[in-house]
Amino acid sequence: MQLRCDQALDSGDTITSLKLSGICFDLGHKEELETMMKASYLYCSATSLMGILSKEGNTDAVEQTYERCLYLFQVIKDLCLLGYDEVSMLSTEAYEISKAYIDGLFLQVTVNYGNILSQCGRYVKSINNLNEVLELNFPMALGNLALKIVDYAYFDASHRKIMFYYAFYLLESILDEKVTFPEKDMAQVIFNKYLDGIKSSISLEYLKTEFSLTGFLEPIENMSKEEEAYRKWVGAHGLSLNQVNDIFLK
Repeated sequence: MQLRCDQALDSGDTITSLKLSGICFDLGHKEELETMMKASYLYCSATSLMGILSKEGNTDAVEQTYERCLYLFQVIKDLCLLGYDEVSMLSTEAYEISKAYIDGLFLQVTVNYGNILSQCGRYVKSINNLNEVLELNFPMALGNLALKIVDYAYFDASHRKIMFYYAFYLLESILDEKVTFPEKDMAQVIFNKYLDGIKSSISLEYLKTEFSLTGFLEPIENMSKEEEAYRKWVGAHGLSLNQVNDIFLK
């Protein structure tokens, strides 16, 4: 089914994509299917819808498509989390194989979910969603997180430099020639575009300066020990009332 969905998207056949999305949607809601089989069908349904979003001209149709995509990606994430629980009791070899499959789907879903959220203007939710897999170092997740942070930075001029700084290092890390991933040839076009935009906005001297990204959330000059401890606690728990807080909140 995934192959049929991909072929329809690649050929620009929106009618077939919409039809296949509906079929996969129904299959993915069959209670008798295994958890990850349902997740796979729903992923096919969601990606088919994503492929036709840019081609829909009717406002109501676009809104309904976004609503279904948001629903599907959240359900798929929940199914993946359930899948992790289900395979936890398997033998070591079987567990590693099953977990690798779930990881692959979960990471792709997280990236696509983040993209849909940002397209809807829900930048904070998109960033929080991508932050959930930050420590897994999935290149596409890191790259897309950087793009969302840059887009979000334009709403906060006072903290734009620090957000650009963070995005710069995320992009640099995955564009390194030693880092390889299947989507790199295609993705690096947009990644480099954003990277060039950051470089044209901020001096390389600033970008190359080493400092703690959360350091400014923890002012310690002329403060009592109690106030210093409180400020560090605020920074560590993402409780500062500014937009930079959103990019660190996990």
